[in-house]
Amino acid sequence: MLARKINRAKWSPKAYLPQDAIRADAVTGCLRTRDDRLSMWQCEDDPDDLDQVFLALATGPLNTGFDTMDIVVIAENELENAGVTRETTLGETAVPALRSRHVDLVALDLEKLAALAKLLALCVRSSHVKRRTQGEIKKLVTDAHNKGHIQSEELKEELRRQLTPDA
Repeated sequence: MLARKINRAKWSPKAYLPQDAIRADAVTGCLRTRDDRLSMWQCEDDPDDLDQVFLALATGPLNTGFDTMDIVVIAENELENAGVTRETTLGETAVPALRSRHVDLVALDLEKLAALAKLLALCVRSSHVKRRTQGEIKKLVTDAHNKGHIQSEELKEELRRQLTPDA
């Protein structure tokens, strides 16, 4: 399984579009590529393992706070069937043990991105979206920090202050 953070609201139908349409906001906001690549995280469809994806995302270099987070989970064979290629890359997270679980979907073009959007829309509509609340995210990060799994100096200063208010 592979997981990606999404903004669930962007995948919700709008009255001015057909019910099964994929909104442009979902594609441009949740499937933003860089160098024709899209970042994903390997996982099992198990709550404890999914928590590791939430932890990796919550401690990424751009994260400045603890927010409710949604991830969509998709079977890797679905991506292969759509002709999407993946490449293992080190993930950007303050948890060194999770970096190797990162993959990029590579050599994406409009056709492959459209196929990916259709797959993710199907996953969202069939409840393959997992959510952790702001409090759950903070607890995951705090527990990992207390166990020494997080490289605190790699966290944004704002997040580090929220994690250890006395710092």
